[in-house]
Amino acid sequence: MRLFITTLCLIFSLALTAEVYRSVDKNGNVVFTDQPSPDAELIELDELQTIDAPAIGNFEYTPPPEKPAPRYSAVTIISPQNDVAIRDNAGNVTVNIATQPDLRSSDELVLFMDGKEIILGKSTAKAFSGLDRGTHQLRAAIRDVNGRILQSSPSVIFHLLRQSK
Repeated sequence: MRLFITTLCLIFSLALTAEVYRSVDKNGNVVFTDQPSPDAELIELDELQTIDAPAIGNFEYTPPPEKPAPRYSAVTIISPQNDVAIRDNAGNVTVNIATQPDLRSSDELVLFMDGKEIILGKSTAKAFSGLDRGTHQLRAAIRDVNGRILQSSPSVIFHLLRQSK
């Protein structure tokens, strides 16, 4: 490749040192050429202006910056569904959560039930037993290592129906 570029430069530099002639053909057109003719006039060209290239230092590779981890687009409570009535006299309820994309190893899931925080860690499911009858509210969130909430789900309300004693 270097040989090709060097050859091209030499060819163009030879063309720049050639003489240029100006003549008028039989139709009255002005013609510029490097071939002299009897009625051609030699054109004096000014010296070409050149600029010295700046010195180039050694190349140091800089790797591209690491891409940030993708942001979470969704946290969803899959079950129980919103405004569902659950009949279970033992008060058993299983909560299932989905994240999009999957939970990163540095983050954790947190479940809020009736305003109380329950840390789930990496688990996307939690079974509860002995819950009081009545209406309960759930909300799931993803928290990073600094304690910041990165994404939160919409609240889900469910009604636990148990026989009264």
